[in-house]
Amino acid sequence: MRVLRRRLLFTVLPVVLVLVLRAGGEPPATSIRFSGYLGQSEPGKPLDFIGVNGLAGTKRGCFFWYASKFYRLDAPEKIRMLFRQEGGCRQLLSDGADLWLERPDGKLLKLNRSGTAFEPFADPGAPQGQPAFVPAHLERSGWGKRLKLAVIRENAVIGYDAAGRSVGKVLDLPEAGSFNALGFLPESGELLASTAYPDCRIFRFRADGTPFAWALRRHLFTMIPAGRALFGADTHLQQIPEDFRTNSTRPLTRRDDMFIFGVAPMPGGGYYVGSSQGILRYPEGAALPDARIGGFPGCRALAVNDDGVLLALSSAERGTVFALDAGGESDTPFLSSSNTTSVGLWNSRRYRNGEALAVTAAGGTFYLLNRSRERVELWRFTPADGPAPGDAWKKLPDPPAESTAVAAWNREFFVLAAGRVWQLEGGKFVPFSTDIPVRHLAAAESGLCIAGEDRLIFLRADICTGTFSPYREIPVANVTAVAAEGDRILISKPGALELYSAEDGSLEARLSVSDYAGGPVALCGNWLWTADAAKMAIARFRVERSVR
Repeated sequence: MRVLRRRLLFTVLPVVLVLVLRAGGEPPATSIRFSGYLGQSEPGKPLDFIGVNGLAGTKRGCFFWYASKFYRLDAPEKIRMLFRQEGGCRQLLSDGADLWLERPDGKLLKLNRSGTAFEPFADPGAPQGQPAFVPAHLERSGWGKRLKLAVIRENAVIGYDAAGRSVGKVLDLPEAGSFNALGFLPESGELLASTAYPDCRIFRFRADGTPFAWALRRHLFTMIPAGRALFGADTHLQQIPEDFRTNSTRPLTRRDDMFIFGVAPMPGGGYYVGSSQGILRYPEGAALPDARIGGFPGCRALAVNDDGVLLALSSAERGTVFALDAGGESDTPFLSSSNTTSVGLWNSRRYRNGEALAVTAAGGTFYLLNRSRERVELWRFTPADGPAPGDAWKKLPDPPAESTAVAAWNREFFVLAAGRVWQLEGGKFVPFSTDIPVRHLAAAESGLCIAGEDRLIFLRADICTGTFSPYREIPVANVTAVAAEGDRILISKPGALELYSAEDGSLEARLSVSDYAGGPVALCGNWLWTADAAKMAIARFRVERSVR
Protein backbone atom coordinates (compact mmCIF):
# COMPACT_ATOMS: atom_id res chain seq x y z
CA MET A 1 0.00 0.00 0.00
CA ARG A 2 1.55 3.28 -1.02
CA VAL A 3 1.00 6.16 1.27
CA LEU A 4 2.29 9.37 -0.32
CA ARG A 5 1.76 13.02 -0.28
CA ARG A 6 2.75 16.02 -2.27
CA ARG A 7 2.53 19.70 -2.48
CA LEU A 8 1.48 21.54 -5.50
CA LEU A 9 3.30 24.50 -6.45
CA PHE A 10 0.19 26.13 -7.54
CA THR A 11 -0.57 29.64 -6.47
CA VAL A 12 -2.64 30.25 -3.41
CA LEU A 13 -5.51 31.36 -5.61
CA PRO A 14 -8.62 29.25 -5.09
CA VAL A 15 -8.33 25.79 -6.57
CA VAL A 16 -11.48 24.86 -8.44
CA LEU A 17 -12.45 21.22 -8.67
CA VAL A 18 -14.41 20.45 -11.81
CA LEU A 19 -16.46 17.28 -11.71
CA VAL A 20 -16.72 15.90 -15.21
CA LEU A 21 -20.21 14.72 -15.99
CA ARG A 22 -20.67 11.36 -17.62
CA ALA A 23 -23.51 10.50 -19.96
CA GLY A 24 -26.87 11.29 -18.40
CA GLY A 25 -25.42 14.01 -16.16
CA GLU A 26 -24.13 11.60 -13.48
CA PRO A 27 -21.03 12.88 -11.65
CA PRO A 28 -17.93 10.66 -11.72
CA ALA A 29 -17.12 8.37 -8.82
CA THR A 30 -13.64 9.89 -8.55
CA SER A 31 -12.53 13.40 -7.67
CA ILE A 32 -9.21 15.13 -6.97
CA ARG A 33 -8.73 17.18 -3.80
CA PHE A 34 -5.86 19.55 -3.12
CA SER A 35 -3.95 18.32 -0.07
CA GLY A 36 -1.05 20.72 0.49
CA TYR A 37 2.40 21.75 -0.58
CA LEU A 38 5.50 19.66 -0.01
CA GLY A 39 8.44 21.20 1.75
CA GLN A 40 6.76 24.46 2.63
CA SER A 41 6.87 26.15 5.99
CA GLU A 42 3.19 27.06 5.77
CA PRO A 43 0.72 24.72 4.05
CA GLY A 44 -1.06 26.49 1.24
CA LYS A 45 1.32 29.46 1.22
CA PRO A 46 4.33 28.57 -0.92
CA LEU A 47 7.21 31.01 -1.09
CA ASP A 48 9.50 31.48 -4.05
CA PHE A 49 12.61 29.34 -3.74
CA ILE A 50 15.41 30.88 -1.76
CA GLY A 51 18.76 29.44 -2.70
CA VAL A 52 21.72 29.84 -0.40
CA ASN A 53 25.33 30.30 -1.44
CA GLY A 54 26.34 31.30 2.07
CA LEU A 55 24.75 31.98 5.46
CA ALA A 56 26.15 33.32 8.73
CA GLY A 57 25.07 35.21 11.81
CA THR A 58 26.37 38.15 13.81
CA LYS A 59 25.02 40.18 16.74
CA ARG A 60 23.05 42.15 14.15
CA GLY A 61 21.16 39.10 12.87
CA CYS A 62 21.20 36.32 10.29
CA PHE A 63 22.48 37.08 6.78
CA PHE A 64 22.65 35.05 3.60
CA TRP A 65 23.88 35.39 0.05
CA TYR A 66 22.10 34.15 -3.06
CA ALA A 67 22.68 34.94 -6.74
CA SER A 68 24.78 38.11 -6.21
CA LYS A 69 22.33 39.46 -3.62
CA PHE A 70 22.89 39.96 0.10
CA TYR A 71 19.90 39.42 2.43
CA ARG A 72 19.02 39.86 6.07
CA LEU A 73 16.68 37.31 7.66
CA ASP A 74 14.76 38.61 10.68
CA ALA A 75 11.99 35.98 10.62
CA PRO A 76 10.70 33.39 8.12
CA GLU A 77 8.19 35.94 6.87
CA LYS A 78 10.57 38.92 7.05
CA ILE A 79 13.46 38.87 4.58
CA ARG A 80 15.15 42.00 3.25
CA MET A 81 17.47 42.28 0.28
CA LEU A 82 20.17 44.72 1.43
CA PHE A 83 22.26 45.15 -1.69
CA ARG A 84 23.54 43.50 -4.84
CA GLN A 85 27.23 42.88 -5.50
CA GLU A 86 28.81 40.94 -8.36
CA GLY A 87 31.74 38.56 -8.10
CA GLY A 88 30.28 35.37 -6.65
CA CYS A 89 30.30 33.83 -3.20
CA ARG A 90 32.03 30.68 -2.00
CA GLN A 91 30.83 31.15 1.57
CA LEU A 92 30.04 33.69 4.27
CA LEU A 93 32.23 33.69 7.40
CA SER A 94 31.60 35.27 10.79
CA ASP A 95 33.44 35.82 14.06
CA GLY A 96 30.18 36.62 15.83
CA ALA A 97 30.59 40.37 15.41
CA ASP A 98 31.67 40.98 11.81
CA LEU A 99 30.99 39.29 8.50
CA TRP A 100 33.26 38.30 5.61
CA LEU A 101 32.55 36.98 2.13
CA GLU A 102 34.96 34.55 0.47
CA ARG A 103 35.05 34.77 -3.32
CA PRO A 104 35.47 31.63 -5.47
CA ASP A 105 39.07 32.73 -6.14
CA GLY A 106 39.83 32.86 -2.39
CA LYS A 107 39.75 36.64 -1.94
CA LEU A 108 38.12 37.78 1.31
CA LEU A 109 35.90 40.84 1.58
CA LYS A 110 34.56 42.38 4.80
CA LEU A 111 31.12 43.90 5.27
CA ASN A 112 31.58 47.63 5.86
CA ARG A 113 30.30 49.42 8.95
CA SER A 114 27.26 50.82 7.17
CA GLY A 115 26.29 47.36 5.90
CA THR A 116 26.06 48.55 2.30
CA ALA A 117 28.87 46.61 0.58
CA PHE A 118 31.65 44.06 1.03
CA GLU A 119 35.09 45.66 0.75
CA PRO A 120 38.53 44.06 0.17
CA PHE A 121 40.11 42.55 3.29
CA ALA A 122 42.75 39.94 2.33
CA ASP A 123 43.90 37.90 -0.65
CA PRO A 124 45.23 34.52 0.53
CA GLY A 125 45.15 33.12 -3.00
CA ALA A 126 43.21 30.18 -4.41
CA PRO A 127 41.39 28.33 -1.61
CA GLN A 128 43.07 25.17 -0.31
CA GLY A 129 40.43 24.56 2.33
CA GLN A 130 38.07 26.49 4.53
CA PRO A 131 39.64 29.43 6.43
CA ALA A 132 38.62 30.40 9.98
CA PHE A 133 38.32 33.65 11.94
CA VAL A 134 39.12 33.83 15.65
CA PRO A 135 35.80 34.43 17.48
CA ALA A 136 35.39 38.07 18.50
CA HIS A 137 35.17 37.23 22.21
CA LEU A 138 38.58 35.49 22.04
CA GLU A 139 40.56 38.20 20.23
CA ARG A 140 42.67 39.03 23.30
CA SER A 141 43.59 35.50 24.33
CA GLY A 142 45.28 32.44 22.87
CA TRP A 143 45.40 32.40 19.11
CA GLY A 144 43.65 35.77 19.12
CA LYS A 145 46.87 37.42 20.30
CA ARG A 146 48.68 36.10 17.21
CA LEU A 147 46.18 36.41 14.39
CA LYS A 148 42.60 37.15 13.33
CA LEU A 149 42.36 34.89 10.29
CA ALA A 150 43.87 31.44 9.67
CA VAL A 151 44.13 29.90 6.20
CA ILE A 152 45.58 26.62 4.89
CA ARG A 153 48.56 26.94 2.57
CA GLU A 154 50.87 24.08 1.51
CA ASN A 155 50.37 21.97 4.64
CA ALA A 156 50.76 24.96 6.93
CA VAL A 157 48.58 27.58 8.59
CA ILE A 158 49.16 31.16 7.49
CA GLY A 159 47.89 33.96 9.75
CA TYR A 160 46.43 37.38 8.99
CA ASP A 161 45.84 40.22 11.44
CA ALA A 162 42.64 42.23 11.96
CA ALA A 163 43.61 44.57 9.11
CA GLY A 164 44.00 41.71 6.64
CA ARG A 165 47.83 41.79 6.62
CA SER A 166 49.75 38.52 6.54
CA VAL A 167 51.70 37.62 9.68
CA GLY A 168 53.33 34.64 7.98
CA LYS A 169 53.33 30.96 8.85
CA VAL A 170 52.07 30.29 12.36
CA LEU A 171 51.80 26.49 12.31
CA ASP A 172 53.19 23.49 10.43
CA LEU A 173 50.44 20.92 9.97
CA PRO A 174 51.20 17.21 10.48
CA GLU A 175 52.07 14.96 7.59
CA ALA A 176 48.60 13.54 7.12
CA GLY A 177 45.92 13.62 4.47
CA SER A 178 44.84 16.72 2.62
CA PHE A 179 43.63 19.37 5.09
CA ASN A 180 40.26 20.82 4.12
CA ALA A 181 38.99 23.00 6.99
CA LEU A 182 39.98 25.06 10.04
CA GLY A 183 37.96 26.10 13.08
CA PHE A 184 38.38 27.58 16.56
CA LEU A 185 36.74 26.05 19.62
CA PRO A 186 34.49 28.76 21.10
CA GLU A 187 35.56 28.34 24.75
CA SER A 188 39.27 27.46 24.76
CA GLY A 189 39.99 29.10 21.43
CA GLU A 190 42.12 26.12 20.40
CA LEU A 191 42.58 25.54 16.68
CA LEU A 192 41.11 22.53 14.89
CA ALA A 193 42.25 21.29 11.48
CA SER A 194 40.46 18.50 9.63
CA THR A 195 41.64 16.22 6.85
CA ALA A 196 39.58 15.06 3.89
CA TYR A 197 38.66 11.51 2.94
CA PRO A 198 40.15 8.93 3.31
CA ASP A 199 42.29 10.20 6.23
CA CYS A 200 39.31 11.75 8.04
CA ARG A 201 40.90 13.14 11.22
CA ILE A 202 40.51 16.32 13.28
CA PHE A 203 43.75 17.64 14.83
CA ARG A 204 43.75 20.03 17.78
CA PHE A 205 46.42 22.66 18.54
CA ARG A 206 47.07 24.84 21.57
CA ALA A 207 47.72 28.55 21.14
CA ASP A 208 51.51 28.03 21.20
CA GLY A 209 51.20 25.63 18.27
CA THR A 210 51.77 22.38 20.14
CA PRO A 211 49.40 19.62 19.05
CA PHE A 212 47.37 17.37 21.28
CA ALA A 213 48.68 13.82 21.33
CA TRP A 214 45.59 12.42 19.67
CA ALA A 215 43.32 13.18 16.75
CA LEU A 216 39.62 12.48 16.51
CA ARG A 217 38.52 10.15 13.71
CA ARG A 218 35.79 12.15 12.04
CA HIS A 219 35.00 13.14 8.46
CA LEU A 220 34.08 16.78 7.90
CA PHE A 221 33.64 18.82 4.77
CA THR A 222 33.68 22.10 6.62
CA MET A 223 33.61 23.69 10.10
CA ILE A 224 31.10 26.44 10.77
CA PRO A 225 31.06 28.79 13.78
CA ALA A 226 27.65 29.96 14.98
CA GLY A 227 27.58 32.21 18.05
CA ARG A 228 29.22 30.36 20.94
CA ALA A 229 29.11 27.01 19.09
CA LEU A 230 31.16 25.29 16.40
CA PHE A 231 29.59 22.91 13.89
CA GLY A 232 31.01 20.42 11.44
CA ALA A 233 29.23 19.29 8.28
CA ASP A 234 29.58 15.95 6.57
CA THR A 235 26.46 13.95 5.71
CA HIS A 236 24.66 15.94 8.38
CA LEU A 237 25.35 18.89 10.63
CA GLN A 238 26.86 18.17 14.04
CA GLN A 239 27.98 20.35 16.93
CA ILE A 240 31.60 19.92 17.96
CA PRO A 241 31.89 20.03 21.78
CA GLU A 242 34.82 21.59 23.58
CA ASP A 243 36.03 18.19 24.78
CA PHE A 244 35.42 15.87 21.87
CA ARG A 245 38.05 13.34 22.88
CA THR A 246 35.58 11.32 24.89
CA ASN A 247 32.31 13.04 23.98
CA SER A 248 30.93 12.30 20.55
CA THR A 249 29.90 15.17 18.33
CA ARG A 250 26.24 16.07 18.80
CA PRO A 251 24.10 16.08 15.64
CA LEU A 252 21.91 19.09 14.94
CA THR A 253 20.29 17.63 11.83
CA ARG A 254 19.23 14.02 11.45
CA ARG A 255 17.96 14.31 7.94
CA ASP A 256 21.03 14.02 5.76
CA ASP A 257 21.63 16.95 3.49
CA MET A 258 24.93 16.97 1.67
CA PHE A 259 24.89 20.69 0.99
CA ILE A 260 25.22 22.79 4.16
CA PHE A 261 26.11 26.40 3.39
CA GLY A 262 26.06 27.97 6.82
CA VAL A 263 24.58 28.12 10.32
CA ALA A 264 23.38 31.12 12.31
CA PRO A 265 21.97 31.27 15.86
CA MET A 266 18.38 32.43 16.32
CA PRO A 267 17.31 34.91 19.00
CA GLY A 268 16.05 32.91 21.95
CA GLY A 269 17.78 29.69 20.94
CA GLY A 270 17.93 27.38 17.97
CA TYR A 271 19.58 27.81 14.58
CA TYR A 272 18.96 28.74 10.98
CA VAL A 273 20.69 26.28 8.64
CA GLY A 274 21.45 27.27 5.05
CA SER A 275 21.20 24.21 2.83
CA SER A 276 20.52 23.07 -0.70
CA GLN A 277 16.80 22.95 0.12
CA GLY A 278 16.58 26.54 1.30
CA ILE A 279 16.89 27.82 4.88
CA LEU A 280 15.78 25.43 7.62
CA ARG A 281 14.76 26.59 11.09
CA TYR A 282 15.74 24.31 13.97
CA PRO A 283 14.28 25.24 17.39
CA GLU A 284 16.46 24.73 20.48
CA GLY A 285 17.02 21.00 21.03
CA ALA A 286 14.93 19.93 18.03
CA ALA A 287 16.10 17.07 15.81
CA LEU A 288 13.89 18.15 12.91
CA PRO A 289 13.20 21.59 11.46
CA ASP A 290 9.88 23.26 12.14
CA ALA A 291 9.98 25.49 9.07
CA ARG A 292 11.65 25.75 5.71
CA ILE A 293 12.01 29.14 4.12
CA GLY A 294 11.72 29.01 0.36
CA GLY A 295 10.20 26.72 -2.24
CA PHE A 296 11.47 23.98 -4.56
CA PRO A 297 14.09 25.09 -7.14
CA GLY A 298 12.22 24.15 -10.30
CA CYS A 299 11.35 20.62 -11.36
CA ARG A 300 11.89 18.65 -14.55
CA ALA A 301 10.71 15.20 -13.42
CA LEU A 302 8.92 13.41 -10.57
CA ALA A 303 8.66 9.74 -9.63
CA VAL A 304 7.45 7.89 -6.55
CA ASN A 305 8.16 4.31 -5.51
CA ASP A 306 6.03 1.80 -3.63
CA ASP A 307 7.67 2.75 -0.33
CA GLY A 308 6.47 6.34 -0.48
CA VAL A 309 9.76 7.96 -1.45
CA LEU A 310 9.40 10.66 -4.07
CA LEU A 311 12.35 11.70 -6.22
CA ALA A 312 12.22 15.14 -7.78
CA LEU A 313 14.80 16.31 -10.30
CA SER A 314 15.50 19.99 -10.03
CA SER A 315 15.75 21.95 -13.24
CA ALA A 316 18.19 24.20 -11.39
CA GLU A 317 21.59 23.33 -9.91
CA ARG A 318 22.49 20.94 -12.77
CA GLY A 319 19.61 18.57 -12.24
CA THR A 320 20.00 17.91 -8.53
CA VAL A 321 18.24 14.78 -7.24
CA PHE A 322 15.92 15.53 -4.31
CA ALA A 323 14.13 12.91 -2.24
CA LEU A 324 10.87 13.90 -0.58
CA ASP A 325 9.62 12.16 2.51
CA ALA A 326 5.86 11.70 2.23
CA GLY A 327 5.63 11.63 6.03
CA GLY A 328 2.47 9.56 6.39
CA GLU A 329 -0.68 11.65 6.57
CA SER A 330 0.99 14.88 7.70
CA ASP A 331 0.32 18.04 5.72
CA THR A 332 3.77 19.48 6.42
CA PRO A 333 6.43 17.12 5.12
CA PHE A 334 9.89 18.43 4.37
CA LEU A 335 12.04 17.74 1.40
CA SER A 336 15.72 16.84 1.43
CA SER A 337 18.39 16.52 -1.21
CA SER A 338 19.46 13.32 0.51
CA ASN A 339 16.50 11.85 2.31
CA THR A 340 18.33 8.57 1.94
CA THR A 341 22.09 8.70 2.30
CA SER A 342 22.59 7.12 -1.11
CA VAL A 343 20.67 9.83 -2.93
CA GLY A 344 22.72 12.58 -1.35
CA LEU A 345 26.04 10.88 -1.97
CA TRP A 346 25.10 9.99 -5.52
CA ASN A 347 24.39 13.55 -6.44
CA SER A 348 27.05 15.39 -4.50
CA ARG A 349 30.05 13.11 -4.80
CA ARG A 350 30.04 10.29 -7.24
CA TYR A 351 28.27 12.13 -10.03
CA ARG A 352 28.82 15.72 -9.07
CA ASN A 353 29.70 16.54 -12.69
CA GLY A 354 26.61 14.85 -14.06
CA GLU A 355 23.13 16.17 -14.66
CA ALA A 356 20.01 14.20 -13.76
CA LEU A 357 17.58 14.32 -16.68
CA ALA A 358 14.67 11.98 -15.96
CA VAL A 359 13.46 9.49 -13.38
CA THR A 360 10.88 6.73 -13.15
CA ALA A 361 9.97 4.14 -10.52
CA ALA A 362 8.99 0.49 -10.60
CA GLY A 363 8.19 -1.18 -7.29
CA GLY A 364 10.71 0.12 -4.76
CA THR A 365 13.33 0.93 -7.39
CA PHE A 366 14.14 4.13 -9.27
CA TYR A 367 15.71 4.46 -12.71
CA LEU A 368 17.48 7.69 -13.59
CA LEU A 369 18.85 9.14 -16.78
CA ASN A 370 22.04 11.08 -16.11
CA ARG A 371 24.05 13.15 -18.58
CA SER A 372 27.74 12.68 -17.91
CA ARG A 373 30.01 14.67 -20.17
CA GLU A 374 29.11 13.70 -23.76
CA ARG A 375 26.82 10.75 -23.09
CA VAL A 376 23.62 9.84 -21.30
CA GLU A 377 23.71 7.00 -18.77
CA LEU A 378 20.95 4.89 -17.22
CA TRP A 379 21.26 3.99 -13.54
CA ARG A 380 19.18 1.84 -11.23
CA PHE A 381 18.85 2.94 -7.62
CA THR A 382 17.15 0.97 -4.82
CA PRO A 383 17.12 2.88 -1.50
CA ALA A 384 16.95 -0.35 0.54
CA ASP A 385 19.93 -2.01 -1.12
CA GLY A 386 22.30 -1.52 1.79
CA PRO A 387 24.08 0.91 4.08
CA ALA A 388 26.95 1.59 1.68
CA PRO A 389 25.85 4.32 -0.75
CA GLY A 390 27.63 2.78 -3.72
CA ASP A 391 25.88 -0.55 -3.18
CA ALA A 392 22.51 0.94 -4.06
CA TRP A 393 23.49 1.91 -7.59
CA LYS A 394 23.91 -0.21 -10.68
CA LYS A 395 24.75 1.09 -14.13
CA LEU A 396 22.70 -0.24 -17.05
CA PRO A 397 23.62 -0.06 -20.76
CA ASP A 398 23.78 3.47 -22.16
CA PRO A 399 20.65 4.67 -23.99
CA PRO A 400 20.75 6.96 -27.05
CA ALA A 401 22.43 10.29 -26.37
CA GLU A 402 19.21 12.21 -27.10
CA SER A 403 17.25 10.38 -24.37
CA THR A 404 14.95 12.59 -22.32
CA ALA A 405 12.56 10.15 -20.56
CA VAL A 406 12.67 6.64 -19.14
CA ALA A 407 10.03 4.02 -18.28
CA ALA A 408 10.32 0.59 -16.67
CA TRP A 409 7.92 -2.35 -16.91
CA ASN A 410 8.64 -5.78 -15.40
CA ARG A 411 12.40 -5.58 -16.01
CA GLU A 412 11.86 -4.09 -19.45
CA PHE A 413 13.32 -0.63 -20.01
CA PHE A 414 12.25 2.05 -22.45
CA VAL A 415 13.60 5.50 -23.22
CA LEU A 416 12.31 8.37 -25.30
CA ALA A 417 14.82 9.95 -27.67
CA ALA A 418 14.02 12.50 -30.38
CA GLY A 419 10.39 11.42 -30.71
CA ARG A 420 11.13 7.70 -30.83
CA VAL A 421 10.83 5.00 -28.19
CA TRP A 422 13.75 2.62 -27.67
CA GLN A 423 13.68 -0.69 -25.77
CA LEU A 424 16.58 -2.41 -24.02
CA GLU A 425 17.13 -5.82 -25.59
CA GLY A 426 20.20 -8.03 -25.46
CA GLY A 427 22.30 -5.39 -23.70
CA LYS A 428 21.53 -2.56 -26.11
CA PHE A 429 18.67 -0.22 -26.95
CA VAL A 430 16.76 -0.93 -30.18
CA PRO A 431 13.84 0.95 -31.78
CA PHE A 432 10.37 0.14 -30.39
CA SER A 433 7.62 0.49 -32.98
CA THR A 434 4.93 3.13 -32.40
CA ASP A 435 2.36 4.57 -34.79
CA ILE A 436 2.93 8.19 -33.80
CA PRO A 437 5.78 10.53 -32.95
CA VAL A 438 6.05 10.33 -29.17
CA ARG A 439 6.32 13.31 -26.82
CA HIS A 440 5.82 11.63 -23.43
CA LEU A 441 6.31 8.13 -22.05
CA ALA A 442 5.15 6.31 -18.89
CA ALA A 443 4.73 2.73 -17.70
CA ALA A 444 2.30 1.05 -15.30
CA GLU A 445 1.90 -2.51 -14.06
CA SER A 446 -0.48 -3.26 -16.92
CA GLY A 447 1.38 -1.69 -19.81
CA LEU A 448 2.98 1.27 -21.53
CA CYS A 449 1.47 4.70 -22.18
CA ILE A 450 2.69 7.01 -24.93
CA ALA A 451 1.48 10.51 -25.68
CA GLY A 452 1.64 12.22 -29.04
CA GLU A 453 0.47 15.57 -30.31
CA ASP A 454 -3.26 14.85 -30.07
CA ARG A 455 -3.73 11.44 -28.44
CA LEU A 456 -2.74 8.98 -25.75
CA ILE A 457 -2.15 5.35 -26.69
CA PHE A 458 -2.16 2.68 -24.01
CA LEU A 459 -0.27 -0.50 -24.94
CA ARG A 460 -1.42 -3.50 -22.94
CA ALA A 461 1.41 -5.81 -21.85
CA ASP A 462 1.28 -9.60 -22.04
CA ILE A 463 2.94 -10.75 -18.84
CA CYS A 464 3.76 -14.16 -20.33
CA THR A 465 5.37 -13.06 -23.59
CA GLY A 466 6.51 -9.55 -22.64
CA THR A 467 4.92 -8.15 -25.79
CA PHE A 468 2.81 -5.00 -26.09
CA SER A 469 -0.28 -4.41 -28.22
CA PRO A 470 -2.44 -1.29 -28.70
CA TYR A 471 -5.37 -1.48 -26.30
CA ARG A 472 -6.89 1.96 -25.89
CA GLU A 473 -6.57 5.29 -27.74
CA ILE A 474 -7.68 8.46 -25.94
CA PRO A 475 -8.05 11.76 -27.84
CA VAL A 476 -6.28 14.46 -25.80
CA ALA A 477 -4.05 17.36 -26.80
CA ASN A 478 -1.57 19.75 -25.17
CA VAL A 479 -0.18 17.10 -22.81
CA THR A 480 2.84 18.33 -20.85
CA ALA A 481 3.54 15.22 -18.71
CA VAL A 482 2.20 11.68 -18.13
CA ALA A 483 2.23 9.24 -15.21
CA ALA A 484 0.55 5.84 -15.04
CA GLU A 485 -0.28 3.27 -12.40
CA GLY A 486 -2.38 0.14 -12.61
CA ASP A 487 -5.14 0.95 -15.11
CA ARG A 488 -5.04 4.73 -14.52
CA ILE A 489 -3.31 7.44 -16.52
CA LEU A 490 -2.61 10.91 -15.11
CA ILE A 491 -1.78 13.78 -17.44
CA SER A 492 -0.96 17.45 -16.91
CA LYS A 493 -1.83 20.14 -19.41
CA PRO A 494 -2.08 23.92 -19.24
CA GLY A 495 -4.74 24.73 -16.65
CA ALA A 496 -5.65 21.21 -15.58
CA LEU A 497 -4.82 17.76 -14.27
CA GLU A 498 -6.82 14.87 -15.78
CA LEU A 499 -7.15 11.27 -14.63
CA TYR A 500 -8.15 8.65 -17.22
CA SER A 501 -9.07 4.99 -17.11
CA ALA A 502 -6.79 2.89 -19.33
CA GLU A 503 -9.45 0.18 -19.28
CA ASP A 504 -12.23 2.07 -21.06
CA GLY A 505 -10.62 5.44 -21.89
CA SER A 506 -13.04 7.43 -19.76
CA LEU A 507 -12.13 10.64 -17.98
CA GLU A 508 -12.50 9.84 -14.27
CA ALA A 509 -11.74 13.26 -12.83
CA ARG A 510 -10.45 16.68 -13.81
CA LEU A 511 -8.94 19.40 -11.65
CA SER A 512 -8.81 22.93 -13.06
CA VAL A 513 -6.14 25.23 -11.62
CA SER A 514 -5.68 28.89 -12.45
CA ASP A 515 -2.35 29.87 -14.00
CA TYR A 516 -1.05 26.29 -14.11
CA ALA A 517 1.21 25.79 -17.13
CA GLY A 518 1.38 22.02 -16.74
CA GLY A 519 4.30 20.25 -15.14
CA PRO A 520 5.81 16.90 -14.12
CA VAL A 521 3.40 14.50 -12.40
CA ALA A 522 3.59 11.39 -10.23
CA LEU A 523 0.86 8.95 -9.20
CA CYS A 524 0.84 6.45 -6.36
CA GLY A 525 -2.17 4.87 -4.70
CA ASN A 526 -4.60 7.59 -3.68
CA TRP A 527 -2.03 10.37 -3.98
CA LEU A 528 -0.76 12.39 -6.91
CA TRP A 529 1.73 15.22 -7.24
CA THR A 530 2.64 17.84 -9.75
CA ALA A 531 5.15 20.67 -9.99
CA ASP A 532 4.94 24.15 -11.44
CA ALA A 533 8.36 25.42 -12.46
CA ALA A 534 7.19 29.03 -12.57
CA LYS A 535 6.07 28.89 -8.92
CA MET A 536 8.92 26.64 -7.77
CA ALA A 537 6.79 24.36 -5.62
CA ILE A 538 5.38 20.84 -5.55
CA ALA A 539 1.72 20.23 -4.74
CA ARG A 540 0.04 17.12 -3.46
CA PHE A 541 -3.48 15.94 -4.22
CA ARG A 542 -5.64 13.12 -3.00
CA VAL A 543 -7.73 10.97 -5.32
CA GLU A 544 -11.08 10.34 -3.68
CA ARG A 545 -13.84 8.00 -4.73
CA SER A 546 -17.36 8.92 -3.69
CA VAL A 547 -19.54 6.35 -1.97
CA ARG A 548 -22.64 5.53 -3.99
